[in-house]
Amino acid sequence: MRILLCTGDGGGNVPPTVAVARELLRRGHTVRLLAGPYYPGAPRSKPMETQFSAVGCEVVSPEAGSWAKDAGAFPDLNAIPERLMMSRTMALWMPVAVPWATHTRDQIESFRPDVVLTDVIMPGAGIAAEAGGIPRIVLLTFIANHRLLPGLPVPGRGAPPGDVPGLSATPQRRSTVCWTRR
Repeated sequence: MRILLCTGDGGGNVPPTVAVARELLRRGHTVRLLAGPYYPGAPRSKPMETQFSAVGCEVVSPEAGSWAKDAGAFPDLNAIPERLMMSRTMALWMPVAVPWATHTRDQIESFRPDVVLTDVIMPGAGIAAEAGGIPRIVLLTFIANHRLLPGLPVPGRGAPPGDVPGLSATPQRRSTVCWTRR
């Protein structure tokens, strides 16, 4: 089976998604990773691409400028009330939904996958799969303590602004981040 896996480096989503890719490859499937940003202006994640390459995935990572085309403006997350955490989260992912749909469509045309396996933080990939009539599976993998909750630090690599004075991240286990005071 040919599987197009779509994800970006959101922190806690990478280790479990790499594990899924490793198992799919072990079972004899062909897996291509479409790697991109999960928020406007996110840097390219060479460490994430390296992890997927190491387990045997073909990695496709379009240039940063191609993700900016058609991307929406980054929202003012502070303008969304704290009690609407899911709305804040979706506001973070939605500006790159159109570029994700475009790049996923291009990969569907060139790779001809049997299924698109996408991270929940990449809604555009699911939209492209649905439009192309390709079955899609959406993975929901994350660090439970969301960065937008009042008083909690930024998990993973961090989304903008991505820095909390006085806090630093140290990896404890494969997909867990422990926050400590500097």
